Amino acid sequence: MLPSVCRVRCYRFDSALTGLCLLAVTLPAVSAPFPNAPSADAATPQSLTSAQAAEGWLLLFDGQTTFGWHCQGKNAVRDGVWHLEEGSTAWPFSRFGNSWEMVTEVAGPARLYLPHDHVLEHRGDTFDQLQVFCDGEKIRYEGKGFSRINAKRPTGPPAATIGITAPGPQPARLRHLRLRPQQLQPLWNGRNLDGWTVNRTDPKRQQARFRVTDQGELLVEGGPGDLVSSVHAADFLLQFDCRTLGKHLNSGVFFRCIPGQYQNGYEVQIHNGYKNNDRTQPLDFGTGGIYRRAPARRVVSNDEEWFTVTLIADGRRLTTWVNGFPVVTWEDPRPPHDNPRQGYRAAAGPFSIQAHDPTTRLLFRRIQYAPLPPRPDSHPAP
Repeated sequence: MLPSVCRVRCYRFDSALTGLCLLAVTLPAVSAPFPNAPSADAATPQSLTSAQAAEGWLLLFDGQTTFGWHCQGKNAVRDGVWHLEEGSTAWPFSRFGNSWEMVTEVAGPARLYLPHDHVLEHRGDTFDQLQVFCDGEKIRYEGKGFSRINAKRPTGPPAATIGITAPGPQPARLRHLRLRPQQLQPLWNGRNLDGWTVNRTDPKRQQARFRVTDQGELLVEGGPGDLVSSVHAADFLLQFDCRTLGKHLNSGVFFRCIPGQYQNGYEVQIHNGYKNNDRTQPLDFGTGGIYRRAPARRVVSNDEEWFTVTLIADGRRLTTWVNGFPVVTWEDPRPPHDNPRQGYRAAAGPFSIQAHDPTTRLLFRRIQYAPLPPRPDSHPAP
């Protein structure tokens, strides 16, 4: 569980809108920028600088598509601007963590629905920037052009979602939407391997070496092998930094594992290779992909450079970002089963870091997570 506080800021630009758009997330924050990241690289409103990515910011709108949203009615993206017309759009998370920060830019007559029955209305034709800080049930916002109103949430999306609607005859426009989770807990202490153990269940898979470097980074070498956390989690947000020390190296982080078994869980993949010089054709599911279930739609990260992976496991729904760019949103459609290789596993289990093979050589740092409150599975299989 996470604490409480919310704030928002708004600034003006130029334009007009109408439509309906709804979103939902489960998040907490991180802030330790990469030491080698460019300090002043430019970002468009729909992208992140390397420093923002390192701080844990996540794009909820990529500026090109409506990926990750459930859309109804008319929705179009043109020149980096999302035009929301009559209809509704829902982000595929059903819950928020208790502490998060959000920044968005909206133009035209629009309503922004926040958790805990907060509804903000925007009426101007120019783009105004809104910044929101939330902690627990406390939501605070700042920004010109927005005022709080009493209004019923549109039917459909649950009350924990964030929604944007354009109820008037004009389209609403959205050109920026990012969110940063706050108050993540360390899953690894950065000093030693306390809280983690080497998996000894398979004698043939104990060739890996796990050690902490003088720089406070976890070095994973050789393989196969498996390093398992004492922490067990079912629904959570996980965020970690990784750097491969070679080309097309293979690793991954397993979660909801069956305790006492070797890497029997879901896996968020680490593999920065892609085919045909095309980043939309990942090798072996690609970094951020859910291995054997959902490939990354784009390989964002590069070998021999630090990158950040964020995973939200929320019931059946698994969503990932790499360097803040959304690469997977997938709902497990299989019938419930204790074994995740055979069906949907909802039960809590440990995390594990994979040493894939003798060529494996990777670094990890800032491994953090936030458990999400227990909840019934509200995402039944299709």
